[in-house]
Amino acid sequence: MHRFGQFLHLLIDEFSVKARRDGNVCDVLLVAKRNAPVSRPLGRELILKLAHGLASWLIGQRIPLLGVELDFPRPSHAGDYLYLFPGPVQFNCSQTLMRFDAKYLDMVIRRQKSDLRTFLAHAPKDWLFESFAEQLMCHRVRQYLSGCLPRVPTIEITAQDLHISVRTLCRRLSAEGSTFQSVKDDLRRDLAIQRLTRSEDAIAAIAYDVGFDDPSAFHRAFRHWTGSTPHSYRKTGQGRRGSAMPLTS
Repeated sequence: MHRFGQFLHLLIDEFSVKARRDGNVCDVLLVAKRNAPVSRPLGRELILKLAHGLASWLIGQRIPLLGVELDFPRPSHAGDYLYLFPGPVQFNCSQTLMRFDAKYLDMVIRRQKSDLRTFLAHAPKDWLFESFAEQLMCHRVRQYLSGCLPRVPTIEITAQDLHISVRTLCRRLSAEGSTFQSVKDDLRRDLAIQRLTRSEDAIAAIAYDVGFDDPSAFHRAFRHWTGSTPHSYRKTGQGRRGSAMPLTS
């Protein structure tokens, strides 16, 4: 991790990469350089994933993450994080880092210089993204629920249709840092935000389409998810789009 940070230091001016060990936990932290321009979120996402992919490749197994903290708001492509980071992700944090069990730092390096050519030949595909053949359970549940809307199946029906037990479903979701309720909430929130910001559909229609028979229940849930009412969120989104439009004479 130290050598990785030294290498990036030669290429990147916006921030440096620091690895620190604190007891049983290792943090890989992006530290902004003084007076440097603010980098785009994509750059920070990729640097963390590069560090994670390299560390996992060196020991010959994927390192599960205890968590990822990002110092920017939740982006519209947040669903893709299921394939970027095998662990819970938080947004609007004070810093950008990934955290994993420090025991992985003590594992034997299983790669040799002779392996490097193959590693580079397959980069970045094999070390940026999770294998689609090993689809995460939270993504399977999200896809299933999305296909059911506006009906919202119970966890029992979901497990039955995915051909697993409720206990197995809960265990696998927990291992991925998720729960059935959070997958369901994230899906409905993301679809609602997409419709509010990209369409003129009535809020009551959006509420029904994401699984709410009662519009007032949708308003309460949306405020819990975002801290804003659906109407205010749509108005703010329209203002941002309007301010980005060029002025005409």
